[in-house]
Amino acid sequence: MQDAELSIVEHMNNDHMDAINTITEKLLRLEPAKWRMTGIDPEGWDLHNGHAHARCNFDQLVCDANDARNALVSQTKAARAASL
Repeated sequence: MQDAELSIVEHMNNDHMDAINTITEKLLRLEPAKWRMTGIDPEGWDLHNGHAHARCNFDQLVCDANDARNALVSQTKAARAASL
């Protein structure tokens, strides 16, 4: 997992900012801002918006990049459903 962290963070920030912002606003109930993923580990992922830090925990531990992808997709789906 640690060896995939940089590529996951870069991919999320470059290709999935909409998902990051939906999760932060709908699941974490944070104020809208330009949140960026700053790190990821088996328990969750860290965010920063230039002024504040936040943390989004996974429902269960992730062991590898595929687990992380599945967990992030699940969080994104849950956040989008919450906004309906």
